[in-house]
Amino acid sequence: MLPAWLTLYATPYLGTKRLQQLLQFFHSIEEIIAANDHAWREAGMPENVISHREHINQSIIEESLHFSQIEGNAILPIDHNDYPPLLRETYNPPMLLFVRGSVEILSKPQIAIVGARKPTQEGLYNSQLFAAELADLGLIITSGLALGVDQAAHRATIQQKKPTIAVLGTGLNNIYPKSHRGLSHEIIEKGGAIISEYPLNTAPVAQNFPRRNRIIAGLSLATLIIEATTQSGSLITARMSMEENRDVFAIPGSIHSPQSRGCHQLIREGAALVESTADIRQALSGWIDEPQGQQSLILDDIEDPPLSRHFTSRNRSTSTPNSQNSQKSITPKTAPNASLNHSTQPMSPKTVPKVKDDHPYKTIFDLLIQPQSINQLVETLKQPASEITTGLMMLEIEGLIQSAQGFYQQIR
Repeated sequence: MLPAWLTLYATPYLGTKRLQQLLQFFHSIEEIIAANDHAWREAGMPENVISHREHINQSIIEESLHFSQIEGNAILPIDHNDYPPLLRETYNPPMLLFVRGSVEILSKPQIAIVGARKPTQEGLYNSQLFAAELADLGLIITSGLALGVDQAAHRATIQQKKPTIAVLGTGLNNIYPKSHRGLSHEIIEKGGAIISEYPLNTAPVAQNFPRRNRIIAGLSLATLIIEATTQSGSLITARMSMEENRDVFAIPGSIHSPQSRGCHQLIREGAALVESTADIRQALSGWIDEPQGQQSLILDDIEDPPLSRHFTSRNRSTSTPNSQNSQKSITPKTAPNASLNHSTQPMSPKTVPKVKDDHPYKTIFDLLIQPQSINQLVETLKQPASEITTGLMMLEIEGLIQSAQGFYQQIR
């Protein structure tokens, strides 16, 4: 079964959305692989997908199969019983997940902690404090292994002897930044996991990191933003959480600090303002363990923030899942792709959103009826490559387009 999944995974221009369409038509992975080109056309596949069926990257398949045979590694297709259920129910879940470490914790209740790569001293302190306290409440801390807030959250969790999950924007054989290779090993050794949707040897590419953020958001019951500028990638994670009807929390800061403006913007957009973990415990009470007595927190040797906060609890009305213990696996009450527990069941495709006339990147989207490279778009639109790249990144994050071998095209 895994070789069949890897064959589809390595097929250019065939993403999760089109796979859903194929499974609805053929009902099983085996039928999809065995079907001829004419049958794929009947299933609604465009010519650029069909013509690339013979251009599969065999090295990806071979390397992945070898990876899966090593103890402690796993590859989870979207129909696998161990595929994280909260991630599966999102709008654009990965077709496959590559995992090093614990597979079981991927289905445990998680909270994403993300933020600035260059946080203030107070931001570092809050990253460690919130990660340690939330981990002690039974939540798995999920982040992106980046510098700054991500790193502090992972390390604080490990110091509490709790597992943490790192979601990469590279392949698992290409830890980025390289300085975090040691941290990635610690995460695995302490019962956590590092995961990626990308082929094992994928190098760091700018557009892959925003796509990674949708996985961080999709795995988690909620997202906590520690600090962020208005241009921070962590705002993408927060907005993706909002789009999936997950809780988003943001810590306010000084009105004079650029690192606080992203959080303030999120709060204006509807994120919950938090001053302590008590606020989060209130919102996620159905998923967490109530603390038994005073918790002993072990934080890195950093100075306390210049202004100590007075932590107060807010009353926040929210419906909570029916759960008695946060260490139980998550089973969403309503999961659009719940039928994927067995590969013989068809996927139920979600409606692809329409691009509104006032969408900031509608001009780019309209040109992607046919595959286009960045250079072609720059030449046609007479815009800087940086603006084109940003537009493509956001359209891809929103699930409107997909890329393969340097070309971009609308998802149909």
